[in-house]
Amino acid sequence: MATWILTPKNPDPLTGFTNPVLGWQFTVASIADVYTGCNLVFEGGWSPQMGPLGSALTNTSKPPLWQLVLSKGVDQVVINDTDYFVFDGVNVWDIPQATVEADYTVTQQGGS
Repeated sequence: MATWILTPKNPDPLTGFTNPVLGWQFTVASIADVYTGCNLVFEGGWSPQMGPLGSALTNTSKPPLWQLVLSKGVDQVVINDTDYFVFDGVNVWDIPQATVEADYTVTQQGGS
């Protein structure tokens, strides 16, 4: 299993921080990695729920696109197919793949 380290290429405009965060890309091809990430965020109090996007239920001619919803209390983060979800030990958020490619350096923490 692989966990990715996402390091911002530029400092945060408000804080100046360039702290890396752990992340996982949400794709069917990396589903084992997604489960690894879900287990870690679950330990942080977040509950994962995965399923097909609503439109996939009415259009059966194409393979479904998947969606992951992470919830903690009233907070909810929706991760769509190909997005990354990241975890800083407390908070979870979604980063679209195009943003990751443009704004982050991604390195593998471990696994195959």
